[in-house]
Amino acid sequence: MKCILRMGILFAAAFFLLGVVGAVQAQKKPNQPARNALVQPELRTIGDFQQMVQQKLPGLEKGFDVAQANDLFDGFVSRVEQADIEIIEVLPEKNLLWMMFVEGQNVDVIKNVVRAGKKNFLAFVVTVEKDENLHVFVVPAMCGNLGLARIVALPLSAPVGMNSAQAWGF
Repeated sequence: MKCILRMGILFAAAFFLLGVVGAVQAQKKPNQPARNALVQPELRTIGDFQQMVQQKLPGLEKGFDVAQANDLFDGFVSRVEQADIEIIEVLPEKNLLWMMFVEGQNVDVIKNVVRAGKKNFLAFVVTVEKDENLHVFVVPAMCGNLGLARIVALPLSAPVGMNSAQAWGF
C-alpha cells in the first residue's frame, strides 16, 4: 500500500513539474532586455536606430531567417532606410510574438515574449506591409533588440483622436 501511495505522489509531482516547465517555456519574460542588448549605449534618435540597423544587418538577416520571417527582412530594412519610423512609449507587460537577440554571430529568437519590467519604455516602431497584413516591429531604445509585436489586417486606420501606438495596443 505504501508503494502505491509513493508512486501516486511521484506521478503527481512529475505532472506538476511538467506543467510548470511547459508554462515557463510558453511565455518568456525578459526583465532586463539590455542584458542581451544589440547596442550600448541606449538609442536616442532615429539616426542612432538607422545606424544600428546598418551595423547589424548580417545578424538581423539571420534573425529574420531564424524567426521564419525572411520575407519581411527587405521591407524592414527599406522602411528603416527611408526613416519611416515612429517612436512610441510602450507599456509594461505587453506581449510580443517574438523577440530577436543577436550576440556576435549567435542569433536567438524567443517566441511569445512578455517584458516583466514595471516601467514604460521608449521604442522605435517600423511597420512592414506584406500579404494584406501590417507587421508591426518594436525595437526598445534601451537595448535595440527587435521584436515582432503585432500582425494586423489591412487597412488599419486609427480612430479619430487615437495615435498609432494606441491603435496597435501599446
